[in-house]
Amino acid sequence: MKENSNIVLAFLSRSFHESVKQKDAFVLKQYNFEDSQATIDIQEDPLLFFSRPKGTYKENSNQKVLLDFYLVNTELSKNGNKVKVTLDGHEFTIHKWQPYIIEGLQKGEHKIKIELIDSANKPILSRFNNSGTRKFNIK
Repeated sequence: MKENSNIVLAFLSRSFHESVKQKDAFVLKQYNFEDSQATIDIQEDPLLFFSRPKGTYKENSNQKVLLDFYLVNTELSKNGNKVKVTLDGHEFTIHKWQPYIIEGLQKGEHKIKIELIDSANKPILSRFNNSGTRKFNIK
């Protein structure tokens, strides 16, 4: 999309930042300004939005870090679309849309990336389906 086009996602979440994964728990709007032309169909294209982890977490013996994301226009399954997660160089695949808890991380900076992939494990190309690498810290 051109710079003059924006997509805004708002979703309900619990007090501890877990997204509510229900049919009408979100609003997704696309705003086009001036001469922009949208290349994403927010009514049809499968979309993945990265929510957590982010920021800095205080280390303690019960350290738990939330891995959470929001899906629009798609479902996950073992034989269909999935989410590929790369955490500190280690890859794993998620086939259920639910929150996940990451435990056992050491102090310091961590890198995480999530991608929406198809049944052949190929990335689904879209502006929002590849999170890039996000950094978060354990203090």
